[in-house]
Amino acid sequence: MSDALDNLAWQWYLDGYPDLRQNGINTREAAQQHWIAFGKTERRKFRYLSQEQRAMIRAYIQLRKGWFWEDAFDEEKIIPCASLLSRERAVPMGDYLAICAIVKNEARYLREWIEFHKIVGVNRFYLYDNASTDDTRQLLEPYVIAGEVVLTDWPMHPGQMQAYDHCLHHYSDRARWIAFIDVDEFLFGTYEDDLRSILKDYEGFCGVLVNWLVFGSSGHVAAPAGPVTANFTWRGAEDCKINKHVKSIVDPAVTLRSVGNPHAFVYHDSRCPVNEAKIPLSPSQHNEYGAFSLPSVSRFRINHYATKSREECEQRRLKGRAAKKELKSVDYFEAHDFKFEQDLTIQRFLPLLKCKLSGFI
Repeated sequence: MSDALDNLAWQWYLDGYPDLRQNGINTREAAQQHWIAFGKTERRKFRYLSQEQRAMIRAYIQLRKGWFWEDAFDEEKIIPCASLLSRERAVPMGDYLAICAIVKNEARYLREWIEFHKIVGVNRFYLYDNASTDDTRQLLEPYVIAGEVVLTDWPMHPGQMQAYDHCLHHYSDRARWIAFIDVDEFLFGTYEDDLRSILKDYEGFCGVLVNWLVFGSSGHVAAPAGPVTANFTWRGAEDCKINKHVKSIVDPAVTLRSVGNPHAFVYHDSRCPVNEAKIPLSPSQHNEYGAFSLPSVSRFRINHYATKSREECEQRRLKGRAAKKELKSVDYFEAHDFKFEQDLTIQRFLPLLKCKLSGFI
């Protein structure tokens, strides 16, 4: 039994990279040798089965029913394919929706961002501390103690893509979906309050791409008091070029790695994620600058508070980028200070959010 279970993880490695089989790598021993010699340098991903997954598989084989699909298994011929841990899987010990983000000196904003996403259905946060020098760790401590935040020291720079790949490698068995967004981005349903109920409709896909809407300073020169979601309400036109950008909510069990930017990922068997209209994103729609889809925010959206006030924008610009060794351009504020229309959609959550931030509930 133990050999079969070990094989499952190696078969997952082989199933994820069809070129290996084409080159005659078909056994556990050959896969092990390839991983040791080339796996890391080629940025290939390998998954170790967790104890929970091993227990689930053993129980399934013994019971011959129910958890994954109804077909009976031959105990000596466990089907070693990615679909056993894919969208068909049960997640009895995991979360339905988690967020992964890299953070650096975001203490001023983190509590609002976490409490907001808890309201809309996020179960857990995988946060990577990119050498913060503010009160980030102290602010996060209660969430870490409560088990709501898993915090990892992540001093490398640039380190965003590496943090995303680390999250996929270590926590892919703990959530049905993981959203990869930044702390200046607020993910929510345009009309439905609970993201989990919307995502139920996309369980047949490897990932969902969500368009952002970029908000400007709303006339604030200095940082205003109060929540970001209350203070910044003016954004660009829905169909402007910058709002073609998307961020990803992925099924981590069938996701291999990032593509080299924070927007898109590589999936098993060359699967394609879809936008909210369930239209697949082709490889030609993502490049080194991001991933793109015609703006559509009738179900999901991300409010991207790209500038906040002029003062805050300059502070963030000098902090540098998480994904590149460079600063944002000096004209970043002017280029992103959109004020085409006022959008208050997110403010239906404000009464509850303010209560949470005030400590009343």
